[in-house]
Amino acid sequence: MGTYDLFPRGLSRRYEPVRVIGRGGMGVVFEAEDLRLERRVAIKCLQGGFREGDAQRFRDEGVALARISHTGVVHIYDTGVDEGVPYLLMELLDGEDLSDLVAALGKPLAVDRACRVAVDMLSGLAAAHASGVLHRDVKPQNVRLTSRGVVLYDFGIAKLVEDDDTAGTVVVGTVGYLAPERYRGMRATPASDLYGVGVCLRFMLTGHPPAGAGEDSHAAVVYRIVQGLPPLREVVEEVPADFARVVDSLCAVDPANRPADTAEAIRLLSPWAAEPGTVPEAPRARQRAEDADLRFHTAPVRVLKGPHAAEPVTLSIDIRRLVRSRMTESSALARQREAVGLLLRGDVQEAADILDGTLPYCRDTLGADHPTTLACQYWKAVCLARSGESAAALELFARVGTRIGAGRNETDD
Repeated sequence: MGTYDLFPRGLSRRYEPVRVIGRGGMGVVFEAEDLRLERRVAIKCLQGGFREGDAQRFRDEGVALARISHTGVVHIYDTGVDEGVPYLLMELLDGEDLSDLVAALGKPLAVDRACRVAVDMLSGLAAAHASGVLHRDVKPQNVRLTSRGVVLYDFGIAKLVEDDDTAGTVVVGTVGYLAPERYRGMRATPASDLYGVGVCLRFMLTGHPPAGAGEDSHAAVVYRIVQGLPPLREVVEEVPADFARVVDSLCAVDPANRPADTAEAIRLLSPWAAEPGTVPEAPRARQRAEDADLRFHTAPVRVLKGPHAAEPVTLSIDIRRLVRSRMTESSALARQREAVGLLLRGDVQEAADILDGTLPYCRDTLGADHPTTLACQYWKAVCLARSGESAAALELFARVGTRIGAGRNETDD
C-alpha cells in the first residue's frame, strides 16, 4: 500500500489531500483542503498493521485533545474511522518544529529563548494536565513554533489519566526523551511530562539529543537515561548555575525530585525566560522533496518575498472544479503531450504545472493504473529530476514502476 492509498475514500469526498507533512510510528499526516469550508487542515491517518490497542489509543488522542482549550495545544475538529482507517482531523499549524529550528540555526539557542519555549510548553501542558490528559511523548519534534506561539501537538500516545491501565505492561514514548521511571515499568504521571520539557531544554541548549545521537544503540541511550543525565554545567559551562540546577531538577531520575507541577516549573524558569510572545526565528527550512505531494497540486507555486516566502498560492476551489469538470480522457492525454513538449524545450516548471493540473483528474476518473495516469506521473518525475528534486523524483519513479510491474504480473497470471 502506497502512502496516498492510506487516505480514506470517504474523507476524499470533502477533503482533498495536498501533501504529506509527517510520517511516524502510528500514522501519516496529510495537509488537505476542506472543500466545503475552503480552509487547509491536517488529517492524521493510522497506518495499517494495527497492533492490539492502537485504534483505541488513536481514538483516545481525539478525546484527549477535545478536552483541552488552550492556544498552546493543537485544536481538534473531528475524529472517526473511514473504511477501517482511523483518522484525526485537526488544525494545520504553520511554522516549524523545534528540532527543525535548531537544525536550521546550526547552533544552540540562547538561554532566554530556550527558556521562553520551555515556559510556553509548560503552559500548554498545564492545560492538558488540568483536563486529565498526559502528553507522554514530549520531544522537540512534537513542539511547533507557530505565528501564534509555541504549540504542542501529536498527542498520539496520550491516554486519559483516569483510564490508564497500561502501567507495567506497555511502555510508549520516544527513546531519548522518555522519563526514566517509564523504563522501570512505572505508570506515566505529570512529572513524566516535566522530564520531557527538561530534556527538550537540554536539546535547545546543546544542539544535540541529551542522551546520545542516532548512531548510539537503543540500550546505550536507555542506560544513560536510567542512570541519570550528567549535570547541565558539565555539558554547557557558560549557563548560570542557578538556572542549570532548575534544568537538572526537571531531568531528575526520581520523579519526586522534580518540580511539584507545571506551575512550580514555570515559576522556577520564568526569571531566565525572554518576554512572552518571543518565539525564536530561524532560516525557513526548505520543504523536503520527499514529503511533497506529487499528485494533488493543481496550480503553479509562486515564489513570494517576505516572511511568508514558502507559502503556496493556488487556484481557487471553484476554478479547479471547473477545470476538472470539463476535462476528458482525450483532453487529459492532450495536456500530457503538451507538457512533454514543453519539457523537451526546457520549460520544466510550466510542464510540471500542467501535469499537476492534470493528475487529479487522471487519478480520480481514469484510475491509478490507467496508462495516461502513469505517463503523467512518469513525466512529472522527470520534471522533478530536472529541477534537482532527486529524492521526490526517485519516489515517484518507483511508484510508477510498482504500478506497471503489478499490471504485468496480473497479465502474466
